[in-house]
Amino acid sequence: MTTDTTTDTDTGQLAQLLTLAEECDLDNADFYEVVHDLASDHASEVNNDGLGAQLQYMQTAHGTETAEQIVRTVAVAKLDTLLGQLSSACADLCSHLPHPLPGAASWREACTSFEGALAGMYRILSALDEPDLRALTLGFLNSFTPARLEEGYRERADLAAIITKQQAVLAAAGAATPAILVDPRPTDPDPYPVLYFDLPADNDGFGILGQDRQITIHVHPDDLPKFDHVQRVSADDPAAPAWDKTGKSGYRHRIRIYTTTPVTGSDPTEPAAAAH
Repeated sequence: MTTDTTTDTDTGQLAQLLTLAEECDLDNADFYEVVHDLASDHASEVNNDGLGAQLQYMQTAHGTETAEQIVRTVAVAKLDTLLGQLSSACADLCSHLPHPLPGAASWREACTSFEGALAGMYRILSALDEPDLRALTLGFLNSFTPARLEEGYRERADLAAIITKQQAVLAAAGAATPAILVDPRPTDPDPYPVLYFDLPADNDGFGILGQDRQITIHVHPDDLPKFDHVQRVSADDPAAPAWDKTGKSGYRHRIRIYTTTPVTGSDPTEPAAAAH
């Protein structure tokens, strides 16, 4: 995949990029979407060659300075994800207080999640060494309260209820796929039902997404009445969708493409559309 056209300077700078990425606890999975956007024609080959190949491709195509900026941008995106995980873990921990059960699996998972998110954030902030970013992150943590997090989840549920109600109306006319609520299994670590819905199909002008259209969110029991219009099934029901293993960063990528596509249906991320 790589060639011998790089200079000693390029090699040294690539090593610095690799060190920065590793110090931020980034791996090749964190750059899948970036490489796909930059090298859609042979993205799979580059991605399959690992983190070093991804960074070398970005360096060769865009220069070391731009490649470093991409690494930092991906690291900040991961930091944002870790902030969300930390917030969720804090809420889980608060739900156990003041009577925690150290032997309970849910308590151990909450502690592990909190520890992992906090450690990941520390690694990224230390590697990037950006005072403004550090201050912004600490400001967020200092302002965090369970009530604020709960308010955010309620607002997310409200928006999801509006979207899925619109999809239900379109589905009645055969113009959309309806959402589905899937109840958890007794052995699942998260006790909340999962809402599955898809972004628009190819004929809606979002072909670049391919089959990657799934969005999932957990729904708190208090919010379930908002989704009376959604079919609710058990996890073992044949109608239950299979989770496509996409994390929050992947969902954000899909939503970004969806929301930046003009209402006309043309897709600005498609080369053919950009040429006109």
